[in-house]
Amino acid sequence: MMHRLVVFGLILVVTGCGAVPPTMSDSLAQQPQVLYVMPDNQWKISPQSSFFVQFSQPIDPTSLTPEGIFLIPGDESHGDFKNGREFEKYLTENKLGGNHPMSYEWLDDKHSSLLIQPQTPLVANQVYSMIVTTRIFSEEKFPLNQKPGESPVPYLKLYEVGEETTPITSPLENPDPIQPSQDPGEEGTGEDSMVETTKSPTSLKGLLIINELLYDANGSETDGEVFIELKGEPGLSLEGIKIVFINGSDGKVTDTIVLDQEALAGDEGLFVVADLKTGSATETLVPLYHFLANFDPQNGPDCVQLFDGTGAMIDSLAYGVGSIVMAENGLVCGETSPAPDVPAGQSLSRQTGAQDTDNNASDFIANTPPSPGND
Repeated sequence: MMHRLVVFGLILVVTGCGAVPPTMSDSLAQQPQVLYVMPDNQWKISPQSSFFVQFSQPIDPTSLTPEGIFLIPGDESHGDFKNGREFEKYLTENKLGGNHPMSYEWLDDKHSSLLIQPQTPLVANQVYSMIVTTRIFSEEKFPLNQKPGESPVPYLKLYEVGEETTPITSPLENPDPIQPSQDPGEEGTGEDSMVETTKSPTSLKGLLIINELLYDANGSETDGEVFIELKGEPGLSLEGIKIVFINGSDGKVTDTIVLDQEALAGDEGLFVVADLKTGSATETLVPLYHFLANFDPQNGPDCVQLFDGTGAMIDSLAYGVGSIVMAENGLVCGETSPAPDVPAGQSLSRQTGAQDTDNNASDFIANTPPSPGND
C-alpha cells in the first residue's frame, strides 16, 4: 500500500510540472498601467488641447466607455482615490458628476496609444481632473492599476486651462514670440501692395494652410536660407497667425513666430516667412519673402503647427518617420502620416492644385529647387 501511495505522489509531481500555475508577480505584471499622459501634470493647457495616453499593455477597446476615462472640472486628488475599492464605490454612487464629452482614437493596432479630443472647448481659467479609471481593462481582462500589488488604483492628472486665445500653453523659459525686425512689403519682398485686404474671419480653419517648408538648407540652416510658406486667399489678413516649430523627439517647442497686423497674403495667396542672416536685422538669402524672423526648423523627424488669431490650430505638418504624436502643448503633431524627410537643399511642398486631404504623407512631396513665393 505504501508503494502505491509513493508512486501516485510521483505521478502528481511529474504531471504538475507541465502546468505551473501563474505566480502573483506574473498576474501583477499583466495589470495595465498608464505610462504617461501628454500634456504633463498641472500644465496650463489651452481650451482646445487634446491628450495623448500611453498604456503599458494592450487595452480592450470595449472597456473604453464614458465611465472609463473622466475629464471633469475641479481638483479630485483627494483620499477617496487612494483605495481602489473606495474609488469604485465613488464611481458607482456617481459622485464624479458630469464627464466632459470626448472622442477617442487609437493610434496603433495594439490599442496601447490613445488620443483623446474634447468635443467642446474646455472652460478657461478652470482646473480639470483627468481620471483613467479601474474600469479600463487590458485585452487579458486585467483592470488598470497604477499600484500593482494593491487594490486597483486609478490614474489621475490635474490641468489648469488658460485663456481662450492662448494656444501655446507649455511652461517655456521664453514664451514670448520672436518678433521680426523688418516690416513686410519693403523692397525685395515680392509683396503686391495693390492686393485688396480681406479681414481675417473668426477662424481660418480651412482657409489658410502650410504650403512649403525648407528646413534643411545646403549651407547653414541658421544663416538666412530656410523659409516656410503659407497659402490662403489673396489679400487675407494674417494678423495674429502663429507658427510653432516642434522637436519631434520630445514634443518641445523650439521656435515661435507671430505675424503682425501688416501681414497680408500676396496676390497668389502666398505668404513667405524667411529666416534672417546671422547677425543681420534686415537681410535674408530667400529671394521672395513677406516677413523676416530668426528661426531654425530642425531636421526630421519634427513638425510645425499653425494657429490662427483665435488660438485654434488650423494646420500641422510632420515630416520624417518617428516624430512624436503630440507636442508638449497638448496638440497633435502632423496629420495622419508624416511627410517624407527630404535631403538637404530640397523643400517639402504641397502638391499643386491637390485637395488638402489632412494626410501629410500624400499632400506633400519633395521639391527641388525650392520655390518660395511661387506656387
